[in-house]
Amino acid sequence: MTTAIHSEQINEIAKALSNAQGEFPDIPKSKTVMVNSREGKPSYSYKYADLADIITAVRSVLQKSGLAVSQVVTGGHTGNLVTTILMHESGQFLRSEIAIDKYSNMQQLGSALTYIRRYAYCGILGIQADEDDDAQNLNGSKSNKQQNQKTPPSSGKEAPPANQAQQENPTPKKENKSLEDKLADTKAWIEGVLEDENINQKDAIKKLTNCRNLWKGLYQEFSKANKVALYQDGLTQFDRALGALGHTEETDEEDAF
Repeated sequence: MTTAIHSEQINEIAKALSNAQGEFPDIPKSKTVMVNSREGKPSYSYKYADLADIITAVRSVLQKSGLAVSQVVTGGHTGNLVTTILMHESGQFLRSEIAIDKYSNMQQLGSALTYIRRYAYCGILGIQADEDDDAQNLNGSKSNKQQNQKTPPSSGKEAPPANQAQQENPTPKKENKSLEDKLADTKAWIEGVLEDENINQKDAIKKLTNCRNLWKGLYQEFSKANKVALYQDGLTQFDRALGALGHTEETDEEDAF
């Protein structure tokens, strides 16, 4: 979940930010991602700027405009909070807070924090640090790193095996998987999306939202097996992941169980 806060007055910081945005240089996109498309679709690559490149590129303009950005990560029993503050010399400020689910694996936590810090920094300054690859994504293209992730649940009665992870919208496949295994695979897939630094925030939200809807299609199967608690656990995992990306889902009748 994302919380936006600002000082009582923002006229000075708004003016300074507007001037700074007009002077920001082109951000060097030094990182390249190779993307393998589905069969019959051309492969392509796109570039993006990492957080260090972004900070270096805008630092002098921010200083000239009387602006500064600070990011603080705090932890608690339920997870972590990334606070990004854009401060102006007048004392006015803009602040965003993004909650991140708790991770037991430090590498996964580090990847999630890197992802959130980068997009929070760009978001508060109004910077685009990626090439626009939305058109390619709509054609079903996927990065190499994404292809190594586990597959989300299908809308049929059975979830596809892990070796079908290269499919964006997997088709139902019959196999003897327990509901517990489906939940475990889904959790692993969600974590893979969150820690993938090569997917932009918009596409991550889209993937998670689509697969959350697929998961909801499994409700009757969980209900018949008297395992609604497992179903609800899966929904909770999706909602926490979407919340970490600043997106919330409306609760419907089935979600309330």
